[in-house]
Amino acid sequence: MPRSTVSLTVASSPIPAWTLAPDGAFGDANPAWLAYTGHGDDAARGDGWLAAIHEEDRAVFRARLDAAAATGDARQVDVRLRRADGADRWHLVQLHPRPGGGWMATAIDIDDRRQEEEALLAREARARDLIENAGDIVYTLMLDGTITAANPAVERVLGYTPEEMLGQSIEDRLVPPDQLEVAHQALRRKLAGEDRSTYELEVAAKDGHRVALEISSRIARVDGQPVAIHGIARDITARKRADALLHVLAEAGRVLAMEIDVDARLQAVARLAVPSLADWCVVDLVEQGSDLRRVAVAHVDPAKLAMAEDIQRRYPPDPGARQGPYEVMRTGKSEIMSEIPDELVVAGAVDEEHLRLLREVGLRSYLCVPLVARGRALGALTFITAESGRLYGTEDLAIAEALAEPAALAIDNAQLYQRAQAAEARYRQVFAGVADAILVTDTTHRFHEVNPAASALLGYSRDELLAMRTEDILPAEPFWTQVDVDRFQVEGRWQGELELRRKDGGTVPVESMVTAVELPTGIAYLSALRDVTERHRLERLRRDFLAMVTHDLRTPLAAIKGSAQLLQRRGEYRASQIETILGASRNMQRLLDDLADVVRHETGTLVMRPAPTDLVALVESVANVAQEATESRRVRVVAPPAPLVGAWDRDRLSQVLANLLDNTLKHAPAGGEVLVVLEDRGDEVRMAVTDHGPGISPEHVTRLFDRFFRADATGAGGLGLGLYISRMLIEAHGGRIWVESEVGQGSTFTVALPKHAAGA
Repeated sequence: MPRSTVSLTVASSPIPAWTLAPDGAFGDANPAWLAYTGHGDDAARGDGWLAAIHEEDRAVFRARLDAAAATGDARQVDVRLRRADGADRWHLVQLHPRPGGGWMATAIDIDDRRQEEEALLAREARARDLIENAGDIVYTLMLDGTITAANPAVERVLGYTPEEMLGQSIEDRLVPPDQLEVAHQALRRKLAGEDRSTYELEVAAKDGHRVALEISSRIARVDGQPVAIHGIARDITARKRADALLHVLAEAGRVLAMEIDVDARLQAVARLAVPSLADWCVVDLVEQGSDLRRVAVAHVDPAKLAMAEDIQRRYPPDPGARQGPYEVMRTGKSEIMSEIPDELVVAGAVDEEHLRLLREVGLRSYLCVPLVARGRALGALTFITAESGRLYGTEDLAIAEALAEPAALAIDNAQLYQRAQAAEARYRQVFAGVADAILVTDTTHRFHEVNPAASALLGYSRDELLAMRTEDILPAEPFWTQVDVDRFQVEGRWQGELELRRKDGGTVPVESMVTAVELPTGIAYLSALRDVTERHRLERLRRDFLAMVTHDLRTPLAAIKGSAQLLQRRGEYRASQIETILGASRNMQRLLDDLADVVRHETGTLVMRPAPTDLVALVESVANVAQEATESRRVRVVAPPAPLVGAWDRDRLSQVLANLLDNTLKHAPAGGEVLVVLEDRGDEVRMAVTDHGPGISPEHVTRLFDRFFRADATGAGGLGLGLYISRMLIEAHGGRIWVESEVGQGSTFTVALPKHAAGA
């Protein structure tokens, strides 16, 4: 096509222009097009000109050209033209119909404008994305409080969807009556010229609970006139609550340190906890064993307090409940129920009236923490939410436990102080008149108090002893073993024998009981000392006696036993006479065996042979033998149906039970019974042997298991070794044995055995 087809105006234009035939074939182009694209006429012939258009835009251009051809109207389209240097730039291509057919195309460079528009759109998209995903509520209000915009954060914070908020008035939907003045003041400040402000406001969420918001907002103006409010609201409920709880903890510490009655302090703490931590706060303390005494109930509404008192009076707590203060006090473990289900309220109601009252309270969430000091449960703190709608979580439990700790310490200190005062009064009354020597030392081993008996025992005056330390009267060699030290640290008590140095240089053996006592001024050690010089002399005589009996009686015993067996084989005497001889021999053998066991125990050669043993079968076997030996009394065994198996020495336990049955059968009334009761207590087994005889005098009970001791009032014969050996064998198993007795009512001997005996 000759170049003259492009008008002179277009030919001289700096804007690229070219002509197209009706079928879209290239006609010619002005110098600006040729220079911009770098295409010559030959290269542009036919469809070759399309190489100047970006490959992704060619179909769009062709579609727009076809549309223009169909209507004959001018069209325009945005496409990228490839510049001669290879760069693609956006152009607005306008297609103008030509007389006689075909098109004149012109291209205006819009690449810079388009990049600006795309950047603006990207910025707008980022802004929308930030608002849509912001953790804070972003909103717009009309001046009358109508909500015109809100981002999705409103649903997370307040429970309303943005759609539910649009067109609503914040005064009708969100702001409680007591917060209206705060909102109005903020609006007045803005209208008075304060362009931007920050303030705090409490609003009501969809479920009714309150949310504390920190609001930053500004006035939007058109032509200088205020038309709307744009704002950002941040949920600061957790922060406000944390501040309030820290204040509660600080105030509680101050109150608990006050010099007032413990109950008054706990009542003040309960009031502090409401409403920051709970709608209801209840304090219960342990007294008289396991009973709980309600010390405090707090609520902001006095009418609700009256209702709580009425419920407590009409429906007192069940001590056997598996949930609540009694259970927390028993286990020492906290309880939390984030949301109290109605079925639990129904299950806990005694009757319909009780259920009605509980539902009227509106229990929502619950937690209960123990008041524990020095490993001892002193009571429980209970926190309940109701009308506030708050649900407890682990953070609330941590705060409650942090509050319980100083409260328990205050209770424990007060109780210790009361006990110390009472103990001191009793101590002053009996201290001077006690026959045993008593010395009180501190943690530095210095004597703080001594009684006259201590001065008499050691030969020092009171003033001399108060200037001394325990090391001044103890022997040079250590008498504490590591076992003693460990046990004393755990139990706070040590009992044993030692020698003390007197002022005259001599020594005196004493039986000592050392007890650690916690006083308001610190830990003190109370030592009670008894002179056992005479006891040692008697024990030496008894040991000599044991050696004599063991040595001198075994030979004649063997002769008696051998002769009786010979007579029995020959049949020269009546069988009853022979059996009498053999019975006496067995008794003498048993006496010798007992004496030998005592000697082995004292010399450390007593051997225990623990093995799996069924205590039920063993007891029934020994009881049957004892029953065969008596016709005037009955032996009855009460045992679990299942075996009670432990690692014990069967022969030694048989010996113990035989001793106990022999002892109790002597004292059971004629025609009466001796009851043996076995009980499984988990890690240990209890065996109790009971008679209904005359009982044992209190002064004898404490010495009943002593070696060679005989309670004459019982009428028992022998050398007084049976119960001593029984205690010795049970303790060798790692167990315990004791007696409980009441004169005229009978006695019960109880054995506690660990299922895994010592040395097993």
